[in-house]
Amino acid sequence: MLLAACATHGLDVDGLRDRAVTGDVHAQYRLAMAYDTGRGVGRNRSLAAYWCRQAAEQGHAASLDCMGTLHEAGTGVPRDEAAAAAWYARAAAQGHVEAYVHLGRLHELGRGVPRDSGRAASLYREAAERGSLEGMLRLGLAYWHGEGLPMDRAEAYPWLEMARFHSEQTADMRLRRHARRALDALRAEMSAAELDEGRQRLKGWVAARRAVRQPVAGGSLPTAR
Repeated sequence: MLLAACATHGLDVDGLRDRAVTGDVHAQYRLAMAYDTGRGVGRNRSLAAYWCRQAAEQGHAASLDCMGTLHEAGTGVPRDEAAAAAWYARAAAQGHVEAYVHLGRLHELGRGVPRDSGRAASLYREAAERGSLEGMLRLGLAYWHGEGLPMDRAEAYPWLEMARFHSEQTADMRLRRHARRALDALRAEMSAAELDEGRQRLKGWVAARRAVRQPVAGGSLPTAR
């Protein structure tokens, strides 16, 4: 499923379509979801892209990000990575968390935009600090491998540990496996001093967010292992 998940069970598709035609941005987005998943209506990726674009043109952040996803994959619209990057950038400008990750990945790979590992790392940080597990994972990897940032295994540790901890509370098995394997591999490379420093940084990060009651994906916060 290319578009973000949403509640489509028991949709009144006719009512939703009526509201979408009048310009109701939320109805347009939900109708795009319905056509993308085929729930309550015949699956039609072209209509999914059409309604997603209608919502995106009104500035709906999730739809802006979805248009980037559709253009990147070439589903329902022509495959165009430069267009995907432009849509992601518009979504990120509105603070859409996963758009930071999507745009960062394009910069990391040089797809549709110039390859720029520093810009990618900066975008991953924006996502990670807003609670994105994928952002935490990618930022941790950037610190570990020194991609766009100075190599710092002690700084990679808290981001990978948070990605590992919170991914255990999600249904995303790919993310769970990746985060767990990355953390295990990092720990195998770290000296005792680096690991101790990493644990201290994790404690500091957790304490800071508890102090301001900043939400983190998954609800709870990890403890250093």
